[in-house]
Amino acid sequence: MLGFAAVMLRWIRKLLRSGEHAALDARLQAAYALHQAGELEAARSAYIEILRSQPHHAPTLHLLGEASYAVGDLRQSEAAYRTLLLVDPDNVEAFVNLGSALHALGELEEATAAWTQAIARDPGCAAALTNLAVVSLACARLDEAERWLRAAREADPELAEVRIREGELLVERCRPLEAAQAYREAVRLEPGSTRAHIGLGWALETAGDVDAALQCYEAAVALQPESIDARVSRASLWLSREDFARGWDEFEWRKRAPGNASVHERFSVPEWDGSPLAGRRILCYAEQGLGDQIMYASCLPQIIEAAAHCVVDCDRRLAPLLSRAFPAATIHGGTQSDPGDWIREHQLDLKVSLASLPRHLRRSSAAFPRHAGYLPADPGKVARWRQRLAELGAGRKIGLSWRGGVQRTGRAWRSIPLDELLAVLKIEGVEFVSLQYGDEDAEIARLQEQHGVRIHCFREALEDYDETAALICALDLTLSVCTAVIHLAGALGRPVWIMAPVKADARYGLSGDSMPWYPSARLFRQAHFGDWPGVVERVRDALRSFKGNGV
Repeated sequence: MLGFAAVMLRWIRKLLRSGEHAALDARLQAAYALHQAGELEAARSAYIEILRSQPHHAPTLHLLGEASYAVGDLRQSEAAYRTLLLVDPDNVEAFVNLGSALHALGELEEATAAWTQAIARDPGCAAALTNLAVVSLACARLDEAERWLRAAREADPELAEVRIREGELLVERCRPLEAAQAYREAVRLEPGSTRAHIGLGWALETAGDVDAALQCYEAAVALQPESIDARVSRASLWLSREDFARGWDEFEWRKRAPGNASVHERFSVPEWDGSPLAGRRILCYAEQGLGDQIMYASCLPQIIEAAAHCVVDCDRRLAPLLSRAFPAATIHGGTQSDPGDWIREHQLDLKVSLASLPRHLRRSSAAFPRHAGYLPADPGKVARWRQRLAELGAGRKIGLSWRGGVQRTGRAWRSIPLDELLAVLKIEGVEFVSLQYGDEDAEIARLQEQHGVRIHCFREALEDYDETAALICALDLTLSVCTAVIHLAGALGRPVWIMAPVKADARYGLSGDSMPWYPSARLFRQAHFGDWPGVVERVRDALRSFKGNGV
């Protein structure tokens, strides 16, 4: 978000250079020196002390707002800028920074109103225009975001932040090469911008140029060794290349991301360092999404065998599956209100995130076990679903998921519209069953109305993950884009075919038709960005010879 660093400090430095600083007393000069030195809490205390005697001193209010934002006291920052606007109601910079504080608080409507006020007073305020584009991007209003960015670029052609946001927009529009050019412009305008280098790397990686992407991440780490985004981006690319030892070690940087610390600090027992677990009781806790939890659960058998006892904290939807798979462990579906109760109840000695287990157990390709599935479905439910599928008639029964992720996790380039799958959906002797989460009834109905192709949907199977698992086991095959269904089918040991973009997540690797996590998986990869027609053609040909039951 363009605000404090780019606008407020630029304003105050201009003030100091202008000679107006003679009006500032020595206390403010000293406080600002602390601010520049990074001693923000001390600077904040000094600003507050100054405001006790001069409550409407504009420069002090500006600086208090910035320092409070920087240390995470967003309400104090908001209050400082609101007070400043009472004194100076036409202060454009104050509106920009007030909007940034409100945006960070999640109050998008009020943030938008503040930036709109800034533009009303200065139609060429590039910071406010860019920030409005950010909100539009977050809400998937891409045309609106493009208009704001065009206006921001016209207002300030040399502002790197505008090019960075243009890059984000173009990636969302599935135009990664154009996005890369926007990020290159940002690097030219601001060579020291870590975000510009990371964005360029992401665009290049999305387009399939992983070597160039790695160079960008390396450049970002060199510029800012403590950059979490740069470190995690590099880690993911190393993991994609099956450089597991370096990748898992670097992936630990994710724990430092804002908001993540509370997840890892809930349980006040030491972190497992990979040392022997004999005689010790360990908690393996959930950190990431459903698919990740399923994938990392493949490491649990080793932990359960080695430890005196293992307690697993997982998504409640997975509890029945994990309880069935690991009866020797204690499975908690959902976090406890008082984590201390777990420590006392289970006499825990250690903790480890599920996402950190591979760091100790999957440091090479050889460390991934060949398995026929490690999550068993409920046999009674499987039998019931086989009966229901038989009622659809003869032929192979194939589960289908065609949308993956959300905006910001690659939904646009990970998904395939149903009408682009017609060559597959029209194959004779196949009944397709929806495994797609979300409300896709309208798209399914439109497909049948326009093309006469039917996809069966059993909503009750998609609302209960244990039922979803049973349905997948009753099907002959699961066909899906990159989404959580892949993990469930692979963990069940059922055949699963994956339609993968040229830039897939690290777990899918960079090449080949297999993946180390799930021996039953087969990948159909894009040859180049956007090559869904080629993927669909190869899937169609493979399905024509697929006999069912994994053949």
